[in-house]
Amino acid sequence: MLQIINKDRNRYFCKEVLGELTGEEIINLSHYGMPTDNAICIGCQWGQEDYNLLTAPGNDIFFIHPDLSSENTVKLKDKQITLTPHGCGVMFKSTSDTIKYLDDGIQIGNRHFKKGESINIGNDVFVRTNGMNGKQIKQHVDKVLDICHGTIFGQMHQIFARTKYGDFDYSERVRY
Repeated sequence: MLQIINKDRNRYFCKEVLGELTGEEIINLSHYGMPTDNAICIGCQWGQEDYNLLTAPGNDIFFIHPDLSSENTVKLKDKQITLTPHGCGVMFKSTSDTIKYLDDGIQIGNRHFKKGESINIGNDVFVRTNGMNGKQIKQHVDKVLDICHGTIFGQMHQIFARTKYGDFDYSERVRY
């Protein structure tokens, strides 16, 4: 049920912000939920459909057609599931940082996060492809697709973002 609610919420937001500029919906995927009654997926998609692969704020978004015969396809309760990544992931601030799972939360490096406390992307961890140029990002995406097999069928340039951290104009960003 969360998937339906999330899609409706996304459509409403786009219509309110963009009005008549919204055009045709191409992809609206959740990156969390329960593909079956006994499975939970977080930070990935699980459909047998095309998906978007996020890179870093202001960088390109890739549209991927998954290889449905690859190792990331499983059958759960007579339902075919293809796990695909939501993005290129995050990394620790320092290569010496480790993660520990605790009864009351997790510890990343020397910082303790209690249950319900948010990890700040950019402070506590970094988006893996942040700071990479277009060529480096494409190489990284190719590495991701070597593990989660699929084919790039499109690419979209981000020109603006409105986030809880503020508004960001990427329209002058150099493309590679």
